[in-house]
Amino acid sequence: MKRWLIILTASMLILSLFACATEQAPDPLDDFNNVPTDQTSADTGLRRTVIYLGCDEGYIVPVMRMIPWEEGIGKAALSYLIDSGYNSTALASQGLIAPIPEGAQISLRIAETGSATVDISGIGDFESAEEEMMMVTAVVNTLLEFPTINNVSMYVNGKTDDLKNGTVLPQNSMYIPLNVMLNEAETISGDGYSAHEVYFTNGGGSINIPITIYGKQGMGFRDAVDIMVNGVDLPGIRCCFPEGTRLIDARIEGSSAIVNLSSEFLEMAHYDGLALAAYETLFLTASSFEAISELILMVDGVTYFSDDTVLPMPVFANEFGY
Repeated sequence: MKRWLIILTASMLILSLFACATEQAPDPLDDFNNVPTDQTSADTGLRRTVIYLGCDEGYIVPVMRMIPWEEGIGKAALSYLIDSGYNSTALASQGLIAPIPEGAQISLRIAETGSATVDISGIGDFESAEEEMMMVTAVVNTLLEFPTINNVSMYVNGKTDDLKNGTVLPQNSMYIPLNVMLNEAETISGDGYSAHEVYFTNGGGSINIPITIYGKQGMGFRDAVDIMVNGVDLPGIRCCFPEGTRLIDARIEGSSAIVNLSSEFLEMAHYDGLALAAYETLFLTASSFEAISELILMVDGVTYFSDDTVLPMPVFANEFGY
């Protein structure tokens, strides 16, 4: 079993790399009326919107949720991150957590250049750096899902000061990695490392969790699948591959990902639903490298699923159930 370690300080270091501090106070902020895209459903008046939430296992996960199209859609999306009322109850029923504290007020301004400035006000101090990072990461990455937003600057209670537990508020951030995991022997202090999102499932198989893995430059799809097959020593993460399973081959050809595993994978038949969970996380991991339209899963060179098996081709890592 390969052992890995989530390093919170690494997450905070990465965040600081994307942050550019400023002493200038924010202008009065107003709402942003995003431009409709092909994600909008004209028939229902709802928009497929990816938001970032916590989960019971302690990770940050992307979730597609249909939200009503309305003026100020960017601010509306952030409102689904607030821990209050029905929103909290609905999320909890699916093992999800709203990362913005109850009572928060959100202001949002978008410049013509695509720079977004968000101020989360009316909240107190967090008990831990993990909670701070969860809120900051969720807010920034939710806004960056909108195609008209290029970067995000964040204020809390009108200030850009570091939060109580040391979390840096990002300025002009273009991305915050999710659930950073480093090999115990590696650092990211120098060049020669690249980041990739590798997907796993939680213990119940209900949530797909992306782990950002920093590997040496040139890390490919096969390397990512090898990590998945061997498993990771992280709380709340379930390995979808029976012990002893070996990776024979993993590659992407055109729009197809092909994964060939040893016969030990056949033990999967004893675990209800886990084979489909393996398929889905492999599909999502392949998609983080290249756009694919199919995943061919094989065991000793023979296709694993029968022709009449309906297989998921997930567009979204997770979907809000109702």
